[in-house]
Amino acid sequence: HLLISMYNDDPGHPGPLFWEATALRDPVFYQWHAHIDDVFERYRGTLPAHDFSDLPAVEVRGIDVVTKAG
Repeated sequence: HLLISMYNDDPGHPGPLFWEATALRDPVFYQWHAHIDDVFERYRGTLPAHDFSDLPAVEVRGIDVVTKAG
């Protein structure tokens, strides 16, 4: 993000991609993340499939949520 935001005519004033609060306003944000998603998908396609057949059977019977305060 930082390198892309600094690639302009005035290095003293980076583009909106520089700050997290404004990055979504820069159209490059979506193009960049689509590219990263594509790279990850190509990598994931080279990995072997997950095989969970050797794991023990699990049955969830309930769940409790407890805050830090108890």
